Amino acid sequence: MTDLGVIRNLLYEGRVFHAGDIKFTLAEGWKHFERKCAVCWVLSCNNVPFYTEAVFKGSKGRADILTASNGRAVAIEIINSEDERSIEMKKLKYPCDVVEIGVDEFFRIEMIR
Repeated sequence: MTDLGVIRNLLYEGRVFHAGDIKFTLAEGWKHFERKCAVCWVLSCNNVPFYTEAVFKGSKGRADILTASNGRAVAIEIINSEDERSIEMKKLKYPCDVVEIGVDEFFRIEMIR
């Protein structure tokens, strides 16, 4: 299965998702949105498929960015003001690995590989 297929298998089917689109919510702060765009830019430059504001099947939450590398799905969470407990809950709930990126941290493609 392709990396894009791996991602699509995790997405909630009642919502329209387009690979490569950057979605946001009004609840996001500017630094959070800016970092999300920077991460998506790195993914795009490396031809890595991604979805933003990706809602998982089975009410398992919504990832800031959902991508895949080498057949393994990875949720990327941009951390600004979330507490450690919230992040730990996501790691338990999400049906894939979770990588945390601080709003002031530079994303490297190796972080998902």
